[in-house]
Amino acid sequence: MIELEKLQIKASDAICFLEEHPAIGPMFDVFQALRFSINPVCKRSYLECAKSGVTIRLSSKHAKRFKKEFEKELKEYTEEELKTCKPLVSIKVPYKDLFGEEWKFDHIEYWADMVFYKFEGKKEEYMDQKKWTAIEAIRCIPASRTFEEMIVKVARQFKKIYGDFDCDDFLTKREKQNHKKEMAMLLVDKATTPAGNKISHMISNPKYIKVTYGEINQRWFKWFKTTDYYKKNF
Repeated sequence: MIELEKLQIKASDAICFLEEHPAIGPMFDVFQALRFSINPVCKRSYLECAKSGVTIRLSSKHAKRFKKEFEKELKEYTEEELKTCKPLVSIKVPYKDLFGEEWKFDHIEYWADMVFYKFEGKKEEYMDQKKWTAIEAIRCIPASRTFEEMIVKVARQFKKIYGDFDCDDFLTKREKQNHKKEMAMLLVDKATTPAGNKISHMISNPKYIKVTYGEINQRWFKWFKTTDYYKKNF
């Protein structure tokens, strides 16, 4: 097996993991939650638009080289404003002035962000996507050179923060035992044709304990709220 195929298998596994995670699937497609772009960049990972200017902050290691430009920019702020935001003051510098050479294409990078979903409706409303809220999950995944590498990185980070789960992990012991014995739907005979053929249809099994994906998502979110990451970032 070639290295690319090994990576592709990892990418396939990563997509399956995300599809089955209670913070995304199966109510939403992975590619509804995933936002990515394919970017031609220079060797420093800047897009071509950086030709006209690269933003640098006063706290940047490059700031000393542009002392006059920053002195001019600082005059735009009051003393009171500078007490709190001085390190965030920034200017735009042409790429060539900053790096001493013109921007030049070097390679392609994949950039990605990810959301998760939180169900906020009543139990019976779980099929209504308007009752689900998309919340930023991951920003600025480290740049990748291929789609496969990108999706593997996304899944790895998602698993680290939002748990190594699938939907069954949030079923109770009683529910799991019930689902092993009972089917959600039953096939029953409705009528017999003159030719003797039976006509069947599906009915809900009253013995089956139905747990909606909205309930599973809420159980997962209850767990998530106990994590240090949630307490620090939400």
